[in-house]
Amino acid sequence: MKTFTYQARDYKGNQVQGKVDSISANGVATYLLQEGLIPTKIEELLESQSFFERLEKKLKVYHVKPKDLMVFCRQMHALIKASVPVVNALTYLTESTKSIALASCLEGVINAISGGQTLTQAFAKYPNIFTPIFISIIDAGENSGQLEMAFLRIAEHLEFELKTGRQFKAVMRYPAMVITVATIALLVINFMVVPTFVKLFAGFKTELPIPTRILIAVSNFLVGNWLYLLIGIIIIVLIAGRYFKTKPGRLLWDEYKLKIPIIGNILQQIILARFARIFAMMIQAGVPIARGLVLVAKVVNNEYISNGILFIRNGVEHGESISKTAAQAGLFPPMILQMLNVGEETGSIDYLLLEIAKYYEEEIKYSLDRLSETIEPILLIFMGGMVLILAMGVFLPMWNMVKFVH
Repeated sequence: MKTFTYQARDYKGNQVQGKVDSISANGVATYLLQEGLIPTKIEELLESQSFFERLEKKLKVYHVKPKDLMVFCRQMHALIKASVPVVNALTYLTESTKSIALASCLEGVINAISGGQTLTQAFAKYPNIFTPIFISIIDAGENSGQLEMAFLRIAEHLEFELKTGRQFKAVMRYPAMVITVATIALLVINFMVVPTFVKLFAGFKTELPIPTRILIAVSNFLVGNWLYLLIGIIIIVLIAGRYFKTKPGRLLWDEYKLKIPIIGNILQQIILARFARIFAMMIQAGVPIARGLVLVAKVVNNEYISNGILFIRNGVEHGESISKTAAQAGLFPPMILQMLNVGEETGSIDYLLLEIAKYYEEEIKYSLDRLSETIEPILLIFMGGMVLILAMGVFLPMWNMVKFVH
């Protein structure tokens, strides 16, 4: 990306000037016209940039937001469907996109295509942006003459991932805030409030109630050992983090996640919907089943499920049916197994997989709506119990003292 200065006139004839980033002067002209300005002068800015400006651009070059990629795929679908040549479509999107990273990538893709490479080969040069699933579907679309449908399938998949991720984050935001506030409140009470009351309770002539003694003991333990506890927590987090990055660790954690009460069921639904939709996309695009299963195993984001999918792939390569090996893997509910069996017998496995994906997407929406209803009572009970323990620990000695006085 380059920086250009421009001079232009608005619809009233007033002169306007400024700076804009683009890969070419034509891109700046296109941008200005979209803004309702008529360019009169465009020049590349050759002045040196600050260290932070260069660092910001470098960081942006290596990261493309999923939303930007989804919009790009939808636009490519519309342009190719309208019979716009691929290079022209890419050039237009390169000049109009607001993502520096995507624009830089597409510029390289255009140069690769101009050099005689296919669109698939050009995309494959950027594995950090275009996943193996993306490349395989584009490859199948190029070979079958249905490139616009390939971009549409990818856009629908990215849209599902974005929608599900936003819904899950929105639901979990409230519990995360409550737990964070409760943790901070507990620390403040144990480090600041309870030690003050300890001095007051020290003058009591009676034995303190059990809740008060427990509260004081916990506070004394935290105040006296907070540094060791902090170091211990950091060490445990670092060791656990390194272990869960290993293959056995990922396998253990991913299997455990699916068994977490309430959340585990939703995670399983998300993974099954992702498996069904991506596998259907692979089959519709003409990707061989064994190859499609390998690609799906890489993107389900769960090592435990991935191993099961690879087990199915091995069975298919040995001539067994998908439904039979899926039943042996023991990962899928009876509904999926039955529909896979029917799909194989009728030759419409891709259609039935899409129906499975739609079913689980509706289940995910329903489960996420119910999740907040389920979590709120648990949080209320937790907060009420915490307040009750603190109240009993602090106020019981005072009540006893009043009774003693009377």
